[in-house]
Amino acid sequence: MKYQDQRELSRVLGGVLAAEVMRDLRGRIDLPDIILPVPMYSTRLTERGFNQAADIARWCARELRLPCKARWAKRATDTGSLAGLSRVERQLRIRGAFNVHTAVADQHIAIVDDVLTTGATSGELTRELLDSGAASVQLWVLARTEAPAIQRSATQTA
Repeated sequence: MKYQDQRELSRVLGGVLAAEVMRDLRGRIDLPDIILPVPMYSTRLTERGFNQAADIARWCARELRLPCKARWAKRATDTGSLAGLSRVERQLRIRGAFNVHTAVADQHIAIVDDVLTTGATSGELTRELLDSGAASVQLWVLARTEAPAIQRSATQTA
């Protein structure tokens, strides 16, 4: 979707995400107050022409009848591409990269992203939201990358 400019897939993916959220959360916990897509830095947004997380989040929010507040978070620092970096390198590069609106205070928020790799980006955005007074934060993603082979084998032998 994001690398081959297939933005129209966001409607389908947002619907799939909403259906999975309802299936997984039903009766266990309440839906959040708002949905917040992971923001892109302005230069990258201009280059790509769209933020895939924001497009997916908008369609997901529509299906769930929740507000999508894309403007409540901003990537204030150009972190460059995080692809190919280790977890530690990603954490160091993303530290302090987000600013959030004061309106997040006391809100139950679901962050939406397309792919979870190491969790550094979502972890940093979560930290900023909680530091700014958010009541709770959930992470909703469509896919998760496989752990690196070294990490897998260490986990399997533990």
